[in-house]
Amino acid sequence: MCDTLCVRTGDAMLFAKNSDRHPAEAQIVEWHDARPAVRALRTQYLEIPDLGASAYLGSRPTWLRGAEHGVNEHHVAIGNEKIFTVDSPRDLPPALLGMDLVRLGLERARCADDALDVITSLLTQYGQGGSGEPFTDEPYFSSFLIADPEAGWVIETSNRTWVARPAGDGCAISNRVSLRTDWTRSSPTLRPALISTRSDSFACQRRSLITGSPSPAQPRAAVPRRRRPTSRRHCAHTEVRGTTVACRARRVTTGRASRCACTGPSSTRRRQQE
Repeated sequence: MCDTLCVRTGDAMLFAKNSDRHPAEAQIVEWHDARPAVRALRTQYLEIPDLGASAYLGSRPTWLRGAEHGVNEHHVAIGNEKIFTVDSPRDLPPALLGMDLVRLGLERARCADDALDVITSLLTQYGQGGSGEPFTDEPYFSSFLIADPEAGWVIETSNRTWVARPAGDGCAISNRVSLRTDWTRSSPTLRPALISTRSDSFACQRRSLITGSPSPAQPRAAVPRRRRPTSRRHCAHTEVRGTTVACRARRVTTGRASRCACTGPSSTRRRQQE
């Protein structure tokens, strides 16, 4: 599995990612100088307007135009992960890949908040689609971890829908949906009712959004179990104090239980004789 993580150490943020792509796929690390805007920018499957680019260091498979992860001249680091949701990426036409969005975030962002806005706005405008694997036709959606020295964000996506939460002092993402009710920002396509109720998870809300079915019911409140009335034998020395049963006689300990020295059938018969 791929993993991306960040953790705060004093006044800095450490960022790391490992990539488990196909072993026959070469991946290179390269420096890209800052450049002015040109008329159009070619991504893997689309051509979009160009806004210029900041300098950045990125790692990418040689056949891709995007980046798996990198850091730019403004100390913004971004990495992405493959995830699957209730949406089917095979039903979508070629569009932006997660690696395209990493590259565009590095080129256009000056801080983590900028990168969040860049990635989510492009995602909303162009969507995701197309294979991200070199030897098989395997489209997928992406999650992202963004970090700068001051802050960070986790973004999880499904088609054009997304949710995000701050990374805090550190977090990690992998090849599965991880955000549940702790997201703080989302795409406008999420219905207000879904945002206010915050059902079980992002995946559950996506299911409600796609099918129109209601969000899963909240778990039932726990019902206290009724205790069976128990009959207790008391020895001749036993006295009842409200709901407390106590013995005035000497008590002995047997294993984990403590009992009266005269407890037992013989003491019961003796009490009946008395």
